[in-house]
Amino acid sequence: MAERALKKAISLNESNTFAYNNLAIIKNKQLKFDEAWDLIEFATTKNPMPPQFWENKAEILTQLILSGETSRGTFSDVGYFLVRANYFPTGIYEAFSSIQKYLTREQVQEIISGMINMDIFYSETVKDCVVKPEAYFNIYQKSIEIVAMLNVTEIEEIEFAHYTTTDTANKLIFENSNFRLHTVTTANDPEEGYPLLDFIGFPHSYLPNFYQAFVGSFTFNPDSLNQFRLYGKNDNIEGTGTSLVLSYRYFATESKINNNLTNPQSVISHKAKQSLFRCIYIDPVSKRIVSLGHREAGVFYRDYPYDDSEKEKKMNLYLDRINNLKNDVEGALSDLTSQIQILFEEIRSQQNLELEALKIIPLLLIHLRYLVKHSAFKEEQECRIIQVEPLQNNSRIKMTPDNCRMYIDYIPFHNGNKSYLRSIYWGPKTLNFELFRDRITQLGMDIECYKNYHPFD
Repeated sequence: MAERALKKAISLNESNTFAYNNLAIIKNKQLKFDEAWDLIEFATTKNPMPPQFWENKAEILTQLILSGETSRGTFSDVGYFLVRANYFPTGIYEAFSSIQKYLTREQVQEIISGMINMDIFYSETVKDCVVKPEAYFNIYQKSIEIVAMLNVTEIEEIEFAHYTTTDTANKLIFENSNFRLHTVTTANDPEEGYPLLDFIGFPHSYLPNFYQAFVGSFTFNPDSLNQFRLYGKNDNIEGTGTSLVLSYRYFATESKINNNLTNPQSVISHKAKQSLFRCIYIDPVSKRIVSLGHREAGVFYRDYPYDDSEKEKKMNLYLDRINNLKNDVEGALSDLTSQIQILFEEIRSQQNLELEALKIIPLLLIHLRYLVKHSAFKEEQECRIIQVEPLQNNSRIKMTPDNCRMYIDYIPFHNGNKSYLRSIYWGPKTLNFELFRDRITQLGMDIECYKNYHPFD
């Protein structure tokens, strides 16, 4: 019935690309892959804009290749189509467990290779390089794989807190201001981006700044005295800030990074949701991961609506999964370190190649570098939005009025009737809690307000 209707729609309008696309889906389900391919090829040629067309084209080509028909393209082409469909290499790594039932890991790697070949950031970084391209490719690919492992996906991680000043909280809540991703160059930690380089034994001397990372910082723990002492201080007085707790819906559900760099077809807006990644806390001296950012046991005891035995069980299962993930990340970091060491063994005594690698590799690791922090900060239990941007002639980058910080706009926490805010914690020394809570009530916002009563002098 649907097939007949679609054929009639095409007969009435031969330029109806959506009818061609939908008919291609039907033919693919009927295992008529050649017919499906001709239909989707017409749709993407005549109307290349809809991402769904390219996703269907990737699926049809995959089925063709698996059926033994290799004349229409390769798995690398599948990767190209997925980029046109707004997929990202990080998301493909994450989805591997669900698609491995009919694809081998080698085939998935070929798809990811096709995606990385579309990555503007990667292409521009390695352009005109002398070191063999597969060495840089493998290093970048492994770093992206590790970033994908850090995507926040645990079911217990449904809320995330951002600690800030009361002035900023007022702007974000009552003035509908955009949240800002700030450049890492003015972060509180002066060693931002270095712990990973220390871990792999890399010098800090050759860090070019053609690109820069912009981050939005959150934590898994919504009511933390440690965070209140560090962040959101008014007049530099500890404990005078606020903790704004957001729903997981504030972030992208799929794993993706830098669609403006990895997808040349995309038009990026500050309205586009970004993914959230947990930080790695590392000890550069012992070369070990101390922990990954996660929700602490105290949050389970206080906030989860289970009886004590069920709460304990769920908490232990969650912490076991985090520990297993830590072990997996540690193994992947070891592989990355080995790849870099092997490259430097191969180019030893070739000064021009060594100097090039010292400049290029830190750039290729830029997404991962700013998700790796020194173990001294492990109590922060941080997770981050991270967006890498070219600095030159970039209209997305803005400057604060005092010219002290560069930033990029991200979507508001609260905007009219739409709010991602779930609750707000007032620091132990923050003033005017009752007035703030009354303003929330006056505007009809469904946001719980709590006064923090941590012991703090």
